[in-house]
Amino acid sequence: MAIPVSAPELLDPLGEISQLVDCMESTGEIDLTVVPKLSIVMSHTRTNLEFWRTATDVPKETAFVEYHAWRNIFLVLSVMKNRFEHASARHENPEVATEANAVLPSVFVAISLLYEIPPREIGNRERSQILDRLRALRSAALRSNMSPSLNQELADVDVQDLRNRLAGLAQTIGTELVEG
Repeated sequence: MAIPVSAPELLDPLGEISQLVDCMESTGEIDLTVVPKLSIVMSHTRTNLEFWRTATDVPKETAFVEYHAWRNIFLVLSVMKNRFEHASARHENPEVATEANAVLPSVFVAISLLYEIPPREIGNRERSQILDRLRALRSAALRSNMSPSLNQELADVDVQDLRNRLAGLAQTIGTELVEG
């Protein structure tokens, strides 16, 4: 099973973003060329999250944790992009660069881990690793004012689909607990 967007397609532009943000932080000036680069990474991230949202040839638990991870990465990058777009008007210059620099390593680590673990080999230990990386990402985003709002979290969520998937996941987990 191949994830639609390769690791270099995501990690290379992320490296460019990191270099731009380092430069912004040292100069104290926002460089808006970071915005289209963030858009590219977000587009690739959305492609991967949609892939996992509709994946049927892996266990539900695997598809759910992968989808959840990609969605969280997408949301944090979305807030980051918005912050850069409005930094000048909100007088967040160069704070936004400093705060982005605090979050980008966690984004990089989370994405790297998602590519490092083959989906067919995701068990409880690997799911726990992914969720730990997501917690670290969300904590860094929260500390850096790059955490998505509740409205952003709920946007694009098909509530009925979510309920069906959670019910299926709960049934699978319940079955495993009874059998185990």
